[in-house]
Amino acid sequence: MANVNIKDWKKIPNLISIFRIVFIPLTIYLFENISENRWFVILILVVFSLLDNLDGFAARKLNQITEFGKVIDPLIDKLFVITISVQLFLIDLIPRWFFFLVVARDLIIMFAGLLFIKKFKSVPPSDFIGKLTVGAIGCVFLFSLLDFQKLNMIYNLSLIITTFLINLSLINYGFKQFKRYK
Repeated sequence: MANVNIKDWKKIPNLISIFRIVFIPLTIYLFENISENRWFVILILVVFSLLDNLDGFAARKLNQITEFGKVIDPLIDKLFVITISVQLFLIDLIPRWFFFLVVARDLIIMFAGLLFIKKFKSVPPSDFIGKLTVGAIGCVFLFSLLDFQKLNMIYNLSLIITTFLINLSLINYGFKQFKRYK
């Protein structure tokens, strides 16, 4: 395993990351009555995203980039994305194929990351394409919650762009890790 120091959980960026775990069960709870809680779920998406950017910013500014943070931050991101995907899929707000694509992408990256931790003793870092892809997925989630499906052209364009980015991010991730493995 990577040199993950569990005591690093106390560092400010890691506390921010850990705090974001709270949003996962809260989101599941709010989806139980989505018609009344739609705006709260949208607020959670926005706050989760802002906190995700804040923990990375804080890690760089405070010089507190840790292996613990490199593991916990993307893990929480992926669990949250999968949670939202499942919830949107269950209430039929995203297409079935998109749900499977998003979940497959995150599971592939999660398991590949675990393999690389074992092999290289470090976590593969996220890059611009990966961050752009997660942002695009978040936009599709937001559009779905705002009922943009009725605005067929905008919604479909967001699905097409996001699908392209998902595939590009997987190819990019695979290529970068393959080069690293050689």
